[in-house]
Amino acid sequence: FFFKQKTAYEISTRDWSSDVCSSDLGALDAEAGRLGACLGARRFAEVAQQVPPLLQEAAALHHVALELSLLNRLGVALEGLRRWRQALDVYQRMVRTARRHGMAYHAALGMWNQCQPLLRLRRPHEALRLMAFSALYWQSRFGPLTAHDQRYLAEVREGAEARLGPPAAAAAWREGESLPVAEGLVLACG
Repeated sequence: FFFKQKTAYEISTRDWSSDVCSSDLGALDAEAGRLGACLGARRFAEVAQQVPPLLQEAAALHHVALELSLLNRLGVALEGLRRWRQALDVYQRMVRTARRHGMAYHAALGMWNQCQPLLRLRRPHEALRLMAFSALYWQSRFGPLTAHDQRYLAEVREGAEARLGPPAAAAAWREGESLPVAEGLVLACG
């Protein structure tokens, strides 16, 4: 069960709006951190239930980075519950929100995490195209993939190849690698 996730600690104060009370943000950041721990403990239903009201609070406070982090946690929780369509919708919302605010890191997370739900929804061609694009997008902006990321990528490739066959899977991968950034982001927005 692999995913990319930004911790509450990594959400920097430079992302905070200057008109927001820091105690409100502190409480939300603490809750986001607690939910991250719940994900680690595989308490997916708890996270899926508790994230939506926190998303509303983060949006009301104009704390986009926290909103994006919460969307990521919600997507991971929905994947853990095997609610693939909802997880995909959440990750696509994450990409759209990140694009609107010029937050490439969060857009990359949302793109990356869509690939497994796409595969589970029997959309292997899309999963491979997006995985190939996401891998290149990530590496060009944030550096090499970790061993954990490489295992996730291999899992998506193997699953898609089993459904499509090697020639079609290789063609889909090449298509994804050749996508211009604008087209790749459109693909990731759903």
